[in-house]
Formats: sequence, structure tokens, C-alpha cells
Amino acid sequence: MTKLIQKLRQLVQFGIVQSIALGFGLLMLILLVVTGLHLTGFKQFNQHFLTYQKASELARTMISIDKELSELQRQILAFSRTDKSNNIEQLKEKHQKIINDIKEIIEKSKFYNGSDAMQLQKIMDAVVNLEDKIENLQTQQNFREEIIYVQLDGVFAEINNDIEELFKLNTDYDSPDVVQSLWMLRNDITNINVFSGRYFNKHESSVKSKVVLSLNAAQERLKKLNALTSSQIKKERIPPIIDKLVQARNIFTQAVQADRNYSFLVNVVLAGETAEISVLSDGYARSIVTGKQIGRAHV
Repeated sequence: MTKLIQKLRQLVQFGIVQSIALGFGLLMLILLVVTGLHLTGFKQFNQHFLTYQKASELARTMISIDKELSELQRQILAFSRTDKSNNIEQLKEKHQKIINDIKEIIEKSKFYNGSDAMQLQKIMDAVVNLEDKIENLQTQQNFREEIIYVQLDGVFAEINNDIEELFKLNTDYDSPDVVQSLWMLRNDITNINVFSGRYFNKHESSVKSKVVLSLNAAQERLKKLNALTSSQIKKERIPPIIDKLVQARNIFTQAVQADRNYSFLVNVVLAGETAEISVLSDGYARSIVTGKQIGRAHV
């Protein structure tokens, strides 16, 4: 009987030891699982934090690019209003800086998905395509200045001098009609100079028509003067002046077209393309901000 009781006690004690060991083992297992979960969570946290950090860097770079684009637009407008040759070099430098900045952001954004890479390449292509337009800007500005300030102003100056020579040939023997025609002719030539300068500064279509009307009026006035005057010298001087007026009208027509082409390049082509690039960069910046918000939510 005593032996039986001892065996029962041994069994009970053995069961307690097993229970303790089992409980300890379960506790260790739970600790390992909890530790593993914490390590996994920390790794995910670290990944989200790095993503958020990189997105912040991209956002700062995109903000810089947006500012550079705005500055490029300002410089293009400033260039169109000045004749400083060094301004084109500033435009080219600004354009190249934007390209370099986009290359930098492409390099930094390699961890992004394919759609982001395509969007960045689209921005890059649009910026690179500006190069030919910027080069053409200088060419068209030079042509515009040549035809307006050299050719047109040159022929106007010759006509003014020729009219002054006609006045010097005026004598007391000239009829009142001849004198009046000379003064009216001088008025026509003054109008031509004033309206032409005003047109290329204001670009008013009504002023352009006034230049043409004044040129035609001057031609008719010279023909009338040629018929009225009895001076052989005047009759010899008048036809070359009429020819110069015809030349002036042709040059003025070319100058108007050159001015329109230049204005179209600045105000439509370049303004439109830089605005499109701004829209693309703004869209990309918004996608970065969205990525930052997602990253912040996980952080």
C-alpha cells in the first residue's frame, strides 16, 4: 500500500515538471513570435521611412524645376523685349540646367514604378525639344531687327533726305499748288515714320493700315507734284523717290511678317510648350505628394 502511494506521488510530481516545462516552452514560443513580428514591423517601418525620405527629395527637386521653368518663361519674354545678345546665352544656360535637374530626378526616382519613369521621360523630351526653338529665337530676332531697324529704317531715312532735297529746290517761282503738295508730302512721310514705329511697338492692325495708306498717299502726291512743277531738276528727282516708296512698302510687308513670326514663336510656341512642361511637372509633383502621404500613413 505504501509503495502504491509513493508511485502515485512520483507520477504527480512528474506531471507538474512536464506542465512547467511545457508552459515555459509555450512562453518562449510566444516571445519568439512577438519578437519576429516586431522585427518585421520595424523593417517595414524602415522601408516606408526611406520611401518617404526619397519622395521628399524628389518633391524638393521638382519644386526647383518648376521655379526654373518659371524663370525660363520670364527670360524668354525679357529676351523678346530687348536686343542684348548675351540674353540668349542666359536662356541656353537656364535650359541646360533644367535638363540636368530632370536627369538628376530620373536617377533618384529609379525605385518608382514604370509609369513614373514614363512621365519623367515625357517631361525630359518636352524640355529637350525646346532647344531648337531657343536657337530659332535668336535667328528670328536677328532677322526681325535687320529688316525693321536696318532695311526699313534705312529706306525711310533715304526718302526723308530726298524730300528735304526737294524742299531745297523750292523757289519763289513755284506755284502755290506745288508748295502745298510739298508740305502735304512732308506730312505723309512723317506719318509713315510715326505709324511704322508705333506699329512695331504696339502691334495695332489699324496702325499698320495707316502706314500703307500714307505710303500710297505719298506716291500719289509725288505723281501730282511731278505734273505740277515746271522744274526739270524736280522732275528728275521725283521718280527715284517713288521707286523708294514702292521699295519701302515691300520691305514693310516683309517686316510685318517677320514681326508676326517672331511674336508667334515667343507668345504661342514657346509660351505654350513651357506651359505644357509646367503642367507635366506639376502632375508629377502631385503624384510624389500622394506617395509622401501614403508613406506618412505607414510611418
